[in-house]
Order: sequence, then structure tokens, then C-alpha cells
Amino acid sequence: MKKGAHSVAGLAVRKGREQPVTRALPEEVPVALVYNGSTQAVMMATPDDLHDFAVGFSLSEGIITDPVQIMRFEIVKHGQGLEAQMWLSEDRAEFLAARRRFMAGPVGCGLCGIDSLAQALRRVPQRPDVEAQRDVVPAPRPELEQAEGRARTRQGKD
Repeated sequence: MKKGAHSVAGLAVRKGREQPVTRALPEEVPVALVYNGSTQAVMMATPDDLHDFAVGFSLSEGIITDPVQIMRFEIVKHGQGLEAQMWLSEDRAEFLAARRRFMAGPVGCGLCGIDSLAQALRRVPQRPDVEAQRDVVPAPRPELEQAEGRARTRQGKD
């Protein structure tokens, strides 16, 4: 099993028949990216390699221009998820503080502007009037089966 994933049993429907399958699913938890004590973004991410994730985010968002501008890095575990806490060099901290003053409304990354782990795990409203139905998945059409076969052949999985 790959690092950052777990195995899940399920059913696949192929040619109108069910068959048991096992799939590797990524582990994901809410991760808050925190700079000098202030949350910048919360995203769903695998808990592995968070330092690389945090540095990459920081670089791509222009928060830092060089990884050495992160003076200290710490991962803090919470019941709701993880915080990647970073303390920036003075010049980058000042830059980020000035930039945050100009941010209005939800920003384009993370969980649609969510800025806390608690907000990331809020309960989803239940729809008692909607039932999941297994039987509504149509049987594959021949052209779809052929396309799937060609894709598997190209990927070397047949």
C-alpha cells in the first residue's frame, strides 16, 4: 500500500455484473496553513509530506520567494485536522500582513475561503427525501466497454 493511502473494499460493475474490488484511497484531512499565528487557508490534503506541501503553497502563492524565508515550521495536531504553522522572516511577515489587508471575500484556494479547521468539518445537511439507489446505474454500452478496453491496453493493464 502506498504511503498516505488505505485500502477499501467495494463493488465494481462490469458488463452488467458486480465483482468485489479493492481500491487504494488517499488519506485526506483538513490542513490549515498558518503564518505567524494567522490562518491563510484550509485545504484537504494527505497528512504525509506536509512540509513540502506548505513550502510549495507558500512559494506558489508568493508568500515567500525562497524556502529559507520560513524561519520555523511545526505541525500541530488537532481533533479536527492539522495545522502547518510557519513563522516567516520579518520582511515576508510584513509583506503578508499588508497583502491580507487587501484580500476581500473568499479567496481562490482551499475550501472556498474557509479559515479554520472547525469550519472545514461542519456537518452537511441531511436530505431525508433522497435515497441512494444501487440499481439506477445503467449497464455499460458496448462503445464505452470498447473505449475502456482500448484505454486499459494503452496503459498496459490488460
